[in-house]
Amino acid sequence: MDRTRKARAYLGVATVIWGSTFIVLKLLLTRATPWLLVGVRFGLAAAVCLAVLLWRRWRVEGKVLRRGAFLGLLLLGGYALQTLGLVHTGAGKSGFITALYVVLTPFFAWPVCGRRIRWRELGAAAVSLAGVYLLADPSGPVNPGDLLTLGSAAIFALHLAFIDRWAPAEENEDSQLRHEFTLTTVQMVVVGVGAMTLSPLLETPRLALDAVSIPAFLYLSLAATVLVVFWQMRWQPKLGAGRAALIYVGEAVIAAAGGAVFFAERLPWYGYAGMGLILAAILWGNRRGTQT
Repeated sequence: MDRTRKARAYLGVATVIWGSTFIVLKLLLTRATPWLLVGVRFGLAAAVCLAVLLWRRWRVEGKVLRRGAFLGLLLLGGYALQTLGLVHTGAGKSGFITALYVVLTPFFAWPVCGRRIRWRELGAAAVSLAGVYLLADPSGPVNPGDLLTLGSAAIFALHLAFIDRWAPAEENEDSQLRHEFTLTTVQMVVVGVGAMTLSPLLETPRLALDAVSIPAFLYLSLAATVLVVFWQMRWQPKLGAGRAALIYVGEAVIAAAGGAVFFAERLPWYGYAGMGLILAAILWGNRRGTQT
């Protein structure tokens, strides 16, 4: 299997895992406050990554430390807004609004990576915004959770663009693997420490550990954080942010299906129309040939 097919396969599995996190997060928010939830999730992930670094005796270079810290701050903002948004909105709706980063990525890749925006991408952005308007239920007041989730989508798009810009150029496989994993580790540490520090300042921390939350946290920290972020660092540059983002759109479908099955989430007809517009915009804006 060539590198492109491997990248698609790994990122496809990562998308399934990411889609499931909306369900797990919705469940854990009944047992933990948002900032503490993010802190525990990434704190456990950071501990695992640091243990691997010590075992492999890998050093973190200054350039990787700086870049990882910046990417970590972006992740902290993105996951914090997404988690806070889930307090006020459903898992399915959150998944579709988060998927807007697929459409937003080209707008950030232009200044970050020097890739110009095409007319098709501009049209897709307009259609997707109309979809968000319908999905956010225009007949009632604006849901603050929808706005927070939209903010997280913008931050995730910027994160994707910088991953492409800072993809390692090393040809040696071991050197490349070390670069990707150390970059992942720095991000985990920054998000974990940042969220744990902000938790007592921005909320009254609450955490209930039981037979449900413990395995949920382990899944969220190990599979949905360490594993998929490392895969993202390793395989996304093989495809480019645009093509990878097209794969990530499946995250929204899985989140919506999970919200319907596990939480009986239902939307009015125009909410489903909004989902359809967002999905159509993402597929249209990222048709084969629109990204390099």
